[in-house]
Amino acid sequence: MNYRITVRYSGGQGRQRYHLEALRADGLVEALRALADRLPEEVAATGDLVEIRPDVDPEARSYLGEEARDREEALEDMGAGDGEEARASDEDQAGTEDQDKGDPSHG
Repeated sequence: MNYRITVRYSGGQGRQRYHLEALRADGLVEALRALADRLPEEVAATGDLVEIRPDVDPEARSYLGEEARDREEALEDMGAGDGEEARASDEDQAGTEDQDKGDPSHG
């Protein structure tokens, strides 16, 4: 498995810096051991935070907005257009407004 590792360390003069590593290991324990062997002395001596996570292949990753686009395409395939969604949204909003008017706390 590929891992992406970020180590926060002191860069001197009160500045924080980040050391990045990308490595391949059979598991988390092996990745941590490999990281320990690869860290520069300054990073090992002043590091205070380590983040390690699987490095996902960009081709296998889903990106922001893809789900919404896929959902919209599925609705279009089923015959639901923007007009139907807009009417449903307006009806929902109207129902909310009516509830607010009847509630004295909403003035």
